[in-house]
Amino acid sequence: LVLTTLPSQVNAQLGRDFTDGVQLFDDGDYQRAIEKLQAAVEAQPELESAWYYLGRAHLSVPSPNLQAALDAFQRAVEITPQRPGIRLYVGQVYEDQGAYPEAQQVYQEELRLRRGRDVEEVLMALGRVHYLAGEYGQALSLLGDLSRSDPLNVECLYYLGQTQAALGQYDDALTSLETASQLCIEYQSLHNRLEKGELSIVDQRQKGLTEEYLAQNYGSAMRFVSELYMWPSLNRVWGDTYYKAGRWTQARSAYRRCLDLEEGGNPSDPIPQSLIGQAFLGHARELFQEDGMLFQAISLVDAALENVEQALGNNERLALGHNIKGEIQLFQARTYVTMPELEITSHTFDDAIATFRKAIELDPEYVVPLHNLGIALTDIGSFA
Repeated sequence: LVLTTLPSQVNAQLGRDFTDGVQLFDDGDYQRAIEKLQAAVEAQPELESAWYYLGRAHLSVPSPNLQAALDAFQRAVEITPQRPGIRLYVGQVYEDQGAYPEAQQVYQEELRLRRGRDVEEVLMALGRVHYLAGEYGQALSLLGDLSRSDPLNVECLYYLGQTQAALGQYDDALTSLETASQLCIEYQSLHNRLEKGELSIVDQRQKGLTEEYLAQNYGSAMRFVSELYMWPSLNRVWGDTYYKAGRWTQARSAYRRCLDLEEGGNPSDPIPQSLIGQAFLGHARELFQEDGMLFQAISLVDAALENVEQALGNNERLALGHNIKGEIQLFQARTYVTMPELEITSHTFDDAIATFRKAIELDPEYVVPLHNLGIALTDIGSFA
């Protein structure tokens, strides 16, 4: 007995591969979505929407396949070159690959295609990629204009603040980052109140607090917090900017917010823990070098070391933590010695050198401990 498959059954199967793939994508089962969508594009190579979802699925797996995603998105663009939107994903892949000129070119093509309509997300992407490429003047112009036309755009404020900081405009940068932070806090507070049912329907209507209100007024904050998960990154950038401005207490406060669960942080994250230590060290240096306040500086150094040791307890292979620990030890070796009668403990140049070497061992491409190692070796007269 020979069984034959009717054309209608073949078409139905092809359609199921696509619809099943899209459903799996929506359900977050990205690997199985890739398998279904790959079958769909192999059977129907001109099905643009299947290529589009295939590209997005490749980007969404835990270890994204950037080249496969790029190939899929570019095929979708070839099929429907006049359709807006897909080039944003092409540009995103180029950004992830560090191919910033290519990303800029694609975003410019998308901007021309939109002919002045719904261009905000494209301008955001262009401003972002100019910042990432180190083209701060162009980034400042684009992001500054966008922030004035859309003052609730949290991602824009985030990259604008980093651009301003890169240009040494610390006060402006801190204003931008604080505004972004406040928008995230307002969104999260309103969202939590609605989710917990703290307001009656009448109260919601009277106060205008509805999900529609949140989407309209805090849509950018919602995406930044709940889709991009960038709130901890915002707090870290905020801390970095305070650090560069020499505002040590505020830097430590911002870094601590990276550990706050309420702001999307992780209480055990060793990176902000290390940076808190670095901010204590910066404060100690200033007190000693500018004001000669040795004992106050020693107290801050002890706090710095405590935070870095806590970070390394959470991740002993963190090169950043070892480098900062080495910087603390080097400051101690240069500044004061162990004095048991005063309960003061210091470290030696050899301690600092060993710690810098540990950081380099863990990350040979990390330049900062290499530089610090050279300084420490110079201090002890070891030039070989």
